[in-house]
Amino acid sequence: MSKNESELSINPIQVINRLRFYQQKHGLSHQDIAEKIGWDRSKVQRVFFGKQSQHLHNLCLEISNAYNWSYEWIINGDREGESNSESIEGKGNQRLT
Repeated sequence: MSKNESELSINPIQVINRLRFYQQKHGLSHQDIAEKIGWDRSKVQRVFFGKQSQHLHNLCLEISNAYNWSYEWIINGDREGESNSESIEGKGNQRLT
């Protein structure tokens, strides 16, 4: 499956809901996420609110890499991936669980 086909098969609403779940679970603001991935807060916010869904795939990749969250769980809701993403790198050097 090509990259474009896999992007088309995701459900943006479900992906955004999983991102919000992680965001709330770990007490992160849009500003926290933006600083961690090097994006503007307003861009992160627009993607979270579905106003710039063309950037959703890139946001998922950036967040997955920055916080060590399972990309597969964010995109597909893979339950195994969720259990592998129970802790994240927080602000500074502390580790949140």
